[in-house]
Order: sequence, then structure tokens, then C-alpha cells
Amino acid sequence: MTTTPYVPDTAEAILDRARELVPFLRENSARIEDGRRLPEDIVELLRGAGVFRAAMPKTWGGPELTSMQQAELLEILSAGDVSVGWCAMIGMDSGIYSGYLDDEVARGMWPTLAESDTGPALPVLRAFLLSYVDSALADPLRGGCMVTHGVLERLPGDEKAAQRLGGALGSLEEAFAYLLLRARAAGELAPGTDVRSTARFLVTLTQGLRVMERTAGRDYLAQVVDQALQGLSCTA
Repeated sequence: MTTTPYVPDTAEAILDRARELVPFLRENSARIEDGRRLPEDIVELLRGAGVFRAAMPKTWGGPELTSMQQAELLEILSAGDVSVGWCAMIGMDSGIYSGYLDDEVARGMWPTLAESDTGPALPVLRAFLLSYVDSALADPLRGGCMVTHGVLERLPGDEKAAQRLGGALGSLEEAFAYLLLRARAAGELAPGTDVRSTARFLVTLTQGLRVMERTAGRDYLAQVVDQALQGLSCTA
């Protein structure tokens, strides 16, 4: 009989486990520096300590640490090794961004609470866009473009509508910018790609997908997504 290892799921438990890791991280600091990356065993220790799930929303069953608790967690880990603290910050950002997205879209990007932001970013971006498409097509009324156009028709005279739309599109832009920064750091983007303007292009693309969902099928929309991402790739 096998048992599933316990993963801390409260702020107190995650912080306590992080403190326990500090001596080990100090002992392995030279190994981290020499390899210029976090070794897999240390990544797994962080995952097992609940670090990557620390900011996941409570609605998903996550601990949803407050900003102060997240800062404390990073301070503790950085006392063991500053690179671990930095990578932990990047890895647990998933929970922050997931809370700003539609639940179905976010679940497509982060199927488990313990996902860390590692590996190629462009495939994650593609999955994000396709889950956006699938979510829209699953609506029997396919009313996405009607909603978008309805809100836009109220601008600029409706200040509340402007604020809500700006907030929603701004959050989407930040999520895209974050993934694009990861892609640039991993060498996936074409040289000279501007992250901010590209994130805004992708926001505009999602609104175009909302309009086209009224008449186009998934294959059509998937081809549009792939063509847009192909232009961003360093292999294009």
C-alpha cells in the first residue's frame, strides 16, 4: 500500500516547511550556482513544501497566501539561497494570475495546484488561447461577441463599463505579458519581439476570436491562433 506524501496546504504549514528547508538550501547553494539552475531534486522539494501552490485561490482548494505571507515565504527561502527565492517567486506567480482569469481558462493552463512555471512558455500560451476558444464555443448561444460589442457601445460615456472592461482586458494583458517574458527568457521569441506590444496584440486577437466564434469552427480558429504564434517564435 502506498500513501500520498502530505503537501502543506495552509500558510502556517507552508512557512514552517520552508524554514525546515533553509539548512539544506544553504548546503546546496554552491551546487545551484555551479549548475546555473535549480536541480530537479530542489524543485521537487519546493513542490512538496507547497511553494508552487502558495498563491492558488481558495476557490480551487489552494491556500491563497496573502501578499505579506508570500513575501515572508520568499524571504525565508532566500535565506537559504537567493536563487531559490527568485525561482520560487516565479513559480508561485501562477496562483496570482489564475485568480484573474475565467475559471475554465485558468484550469486549462494549471490543471493542478502544484504546477510550477517551468518549461517552454509558448505551448502554454497556445493552450491558453485554445482554451479561450473552447470556452467560447461551448456556449450554445455563442454570445461572446455580443457581450464585447455591447460593452464597447457603452463607451466612453459609461464610466463603470469602461473601468470594468479596462480591468478585465488589463488583467488579460498582464497574463500574456508574463507568459511572453517567460518565453523571451527561454529564447523562444523571435529577436526584437516587444513583450508589451505583443501582449496587447494578443488581447486584440482574443477579441477577434470572440467575434469570429459566431460563424467559424474550432479548426478555423485554431489555425488563426497557430498563425499568430508562429510569427512570434524564434523558429519562424
